[in-house]
This record gives sequence, C-alpha cells and structure tokens, in this order.
Amino acid sequence: MSDGKQSLVRKYKETAQENKQQQDLRQKHNVADEGVYIVEKNNTFKFLLRGMFTALRIVVSAVLVILAAIGLICLIYPDTRNALIGVWNGIIDNLLHLISNVP
Repeated sequence: MSDGKQSLVRKYKETAQENKQQQDLRQKHNVADEGVYIVEKNNTFKFLLRGMFTALRIVVSAVLVILAAIGLICLIYPDTRNALIGVWNGIIDNLLHLISNVP
C-alpha cells in the first residue's frame, strides 16, 4: 500500500472509532440528538480513582506472580515443600486454637 492509502485507512479508522465513542457517550448520557458532540472531561477524583485502581491491579498481579513462583518452587524441591507444609499446619493449628477459645 502506498503511504497515501495508509493515511486514508488510518483516518477512516480514527473517524469510525470516534463515531463509536460518541454513540456510546450519547447512550450513556441519554442524548438522542445526533448533532450534539459530547466531551467527557476527567476530574481529579476520577483521575485519582483510576490511578489507584491501576496501582492496585499491578500490586495484585505481582502478588499472584510471587505466589505462583512459591508454589512452583514447593512442587520442585521437597525440602521447601515440607517447610511450607509445616508453616501451613502451624497456621491452621493457631486458627483452630483461636476459634475454640471464642466465647
């Protein structure tokens, strides 16, 4: 494809995406008029909320990767597996002791 055709295709895709976005915004804000162009601006609260959500997703993903690595290591090495089983048994014993002492 020539550079001009790529430019036309890119502009068409951008226009189609913008039209789809406007249609979604019209539906979201209950605007029936096709002549209205809706601009949704970010405020500080939305920005902070979105940033905190992204940070939380990254932290949760990192924790899952670390837990998966620990699980894989425990599957491979028997000494590590026995140590982890001992830790889990201790945790379960402590929980059962706490539960049995609840009035």
